[in-house]
Amino acid sequence: MKTSRVIVLILLVAAVLRLADLVGVPPGLEHDEVANWLIDRDILSGRHALYFTEAYGHEAGYHYLQAAAVALLGDHALSLRLPSVFLGLLGIAISFALARRLFGQRVALINAALLSVLFWPVFFGRLGVRAISLPAVSGLAAWFFLRGLEIGPRTGVHPQGKCPLVRRLSAFCLAGVIAGASLYTYMAARIVPLIFVLFVLYLGLFHRPLVRRHWRGVVLFFALMAATAAPLGIWLLGHPGAEFRIAEISQPLDAMLRGDLRPVAENGLKLLGFFGWRGDPLVRQNIPDRPVFDVLGAVLFYSGGLLALWRWRRPEYAFIVIWLALSLTPSLVTADAPSSIRCINGLVVVGVFAGLAVESLETRVRSLMPAAKRPGERWASALLGIWLFATMTWTVRDYFVRWPSGDDVQFVWQTALRDAAAALDADPD
Repeated sequence: MKTSRVIVLILLVAAVLRLADLVGVPPGLEHDEVANWLIDRDILSGRHALYFTEAYGHEAGYHYLQAAAVALLGDHALSLRLPSVFLGLLGIAISFALARRLFGQRVALINAALLSVLFWPVFFGRLGVRAISLPAVSGLAAWFFLRGLEIGPRTGVHPQGKCPLVRRLSAFCLAGVIAGASLYTYMAARIVPLIFVLFVLYLGLFHRPLVRRHWRGVVLFFALMAATAAPLGIWLLGHPGAEFRIAEISQPLDAMLRGDLRPVAENGLKLLGFFGWRGDPLVRQNIPDRPVFDVLGAVLFYSGGLLALWRWRRPEYAFIVIWLALSLTPSLVTADAPSSIRCINGLVVVGVFAGLAVESLETRVRSLMPAAKRPGERWASALLGIWLFATMTWTVRDYFVRWPSGDDVQFVWQTALRDAAAALDADPD
């Protein structure tokens, strides 16, 4: 099957998982969704801001999209959640394009398929809160940045002169503006500039000819990122009390700054197990302790991670390692680790590691077996499809059956209020 048809099928499956019973599950409105609704109403009444101080402080980007949905579609729960559906699907498409640029179509399709069916992206792709906007925006910035650097599939770096200078500089400009715009999505985006800084430092140490060839574009990228993010930064510096939520959750960071590394080290161990052993403990973000992957998925993910570390000298592998490691940092230095919402920028590359392990395994099998005895490509694809279908089934059962039936979930999402409102609506008196 052609790649274009496969990615369309993947996106259709992702859309079904995110649109099915979107008003019924989650079973009501959680207080963060209500807070978003109140901010949206302020926007529609004419109040505009770069940063809204309500509900512990909110970056404004997502709210304008959500307010537009309310204005166009009506004032109801569906309008609050549809922007997250759209951004979740857009994030899958962007992550597919990014993985294809770095590692080719096979890895990119596995990455997209996992993002379409894993519980983690499905959960936040159905919730009317702003976190899911971060992977879509930051991933798009990364794609343009790597395009400007001419880092491409398999070769790592394209031959010099493959792309005209004007096109490369245009890619760096777009990457800078979009990377700066990512800081208007969600608090965990504060780590995005550091990702690009560390990657450029890595290139400067191990791929100096690449940096010398593209230094103008890199400078332009950082200048535009800083200029785009500057209005928000200036506003926050002028209102130091606006982000008091950070002080409430930053105990591990505070301890580290005092010289006590134990809380951060404990969080680091929890984050290592986040993908295959024990996941987010909070019911408002997960089935408590449910890991990201099943057993097979965890083996593939960790194997892909070791493979990427082994090949760190190649820029495409170093990029995804830096991206994932720094995307976990907001949870590393705050309370309640591992936090799936604070790690959400990791969705851009999380499926890539499993895809690398699958591709490496297939390559190994081909090299060890005579051509006449190799399992056909169709068999390999069928086994992969069975595993992805099993992962989807696990997600459907846990998200649509197990999770919403819990008493804690129904309390947090105010299911009783929803049912009371429905009863009042149904009674003509």
